[in-house]
Amino acid sequence: MALRPWIAPLVAVLLVVSVAACTSPTDEPTRTAPTPTSGPGSSGVVESSVPFGTPTPSAEARAFLWPAHIDALAGVPFEVAVWVNPGAHGVSSGELTVSYPAGACQVESVAPGALLGAEPLVGFQEIDNDAGTTRFAAARIGPTETPSSPGPLASLRMTCAEALDDRLGLEAAIADAGFEAAPLAGVEGAGLTVAAR
Repeated sequence: MALRPWIAPLVAVLLVVSVAACTSPTDEPTRTAPTPTSGPGSSGVVESSVPFGTPTPSAEARAFLWPAHIDALAGVPFEVAVWVNPGAHGVSSGELTVSYPAGACQVESVAPGALLGAEPLVGFQEIDNDAGTTRFAAARIGPTETPSSPGPLASLRMTCAEALDDRLGLEAAIADAGFEAAPLAGVEGAGLTVAAR
């Protein structure tokens, strides 16, 4: 997935914001590290009030849906995270497309994760349940540490109306601390099993 044409104006805005945010009034760098969500269980059943378990970091840069397999009930909302293990890269921005069974499932909301800091700049967010796709892009405001800590780029809240056994697809791209495309060694979707209630 290539970075979109809108990334150049976004980079210019972020560079201006980054210069302003790089120092505090005492000229000391201000740093906040993203905090990955951790929690009990790895059954794949995820509710909005129950955090996901934390996946194992890898040495290679990867993007994947987490949990790797989701077991849900028809009509009951669940969450899935787009997780990034950045490897040796600092991650200044990222974009993603999640695909899902159109007509059977829908995305209710998408929210930025902790990978890009507490308040990333959202470049775009498009939920198209008729087509079964959700697109999202965001960038860090402020300095990018290299390497960045692993964490979720975004989380999606979804519901499936009927029982099914299918997959959620993922396309993803990240940019490094210099806003250049950073290679991902792998991009993986997730299995999805929805049982009738």
